[in-house]
Amino acid sequence: AAARRAEELQALAATHPGIRPVALDITDPAAIDHARDQITDQTSGNGLDVVINAAGILILGPVEAVSDQRTRAQFEVNLFGTLAVTRAFLPPMRDRGHGRIVNVAGIMGRFALPGSGIYAASKFALEAASDAMRIELAPFGVRIVLVEPGVIATALYARAAAALPDDQALGPYRAT
Repeated sequence: AAARRAEELQALAATHPGIRPVALDITDPAAIDHARDQITDQTSGNGLDVVINAAGILILGPVEAVSDQRTRAQFEVNLFGTLAVTRAFLPPMRDRGHGRIVNVAGIMGRFALPGSGIYAASKFALEAASDAMRIELAPFGVRIVLVEPGVIATALYARAAAALPDDQALGPYRAT
């Protein structure tokens, strides 16, 4: 299991002895390379059979009010990081002729709601990339699975709401 928060990984591994924790920030290419090398060593060069791309962040706010910096951060995790992890672990799957990549997009990859346009855009993009990879990788025996859960009660929403800027850009929207 890989995650950015080492303490949560350790807790998971403590309750599930079969889990081997791997620290991974999917926005850091060196961390991705390190995780791939670590896993390659632990699997005697075989790599993984399944990769589940479930990392994600949620940035809320009207599209007009979300800065370019926050928009880039949204895409960095929800799209670019996911694709980078996929690229890192895909070649051995393709070479073996089997494997599975599971991308967690969410229902917001199908439609956008007010205040979540940037988040939805990142998930729409992940859906499109997944659709293309599904066709591209089929001849190599690698399956792409797209999971689209609905709203799930997690800390993701509380963190996103707490990160909303209190600036003039949101003013016109707060009344609605």
